[in-house]
Amino acid sequence: MTYAQTSSFTSNQPFRLKRIVSTLMQHTFWLNMATLALLILCSFFYIIQVNGTASKGYAIRDLENSIRTLTLSNERMEVDAREAQSLANIQRSVKMIGLVQETHPTYLDASGASYAFAK
Repeated sequence: MTYAQTSSFTSNQPFRLKRIVSTLMQHTFWLNMATLALLILCSFFYIIQVNGTASKGYAIRDLENSIRTLTLSNERMEVDAREAQSLANIQRSVKMIGLVQETHPTYLDASGASYAFAK
């Protein structure tokens, strides 16, 4: 298109387009204010979201620390339980209680009939 064609093209614009352009020119201040308000609102929601994410990150870190602490405590308790159930510990306990080893145990015969006393 040549310059003459473009200038005639702009002079033949529809009335509706001219009206929109003139309305935008008249209300430029309000459009700028609306854009600024939208920008401030989006910034506010962004800050809220980032703050929430950071808070959840700290909560997760605290929970991971408590998991490590509880895992170590659980391992210590398992070691203590194994030590308490060890044969050497049971033999020491038997001697402390005063039990003696039986040389000739006597077994009961339970294959026969069983009887109980009535009250």
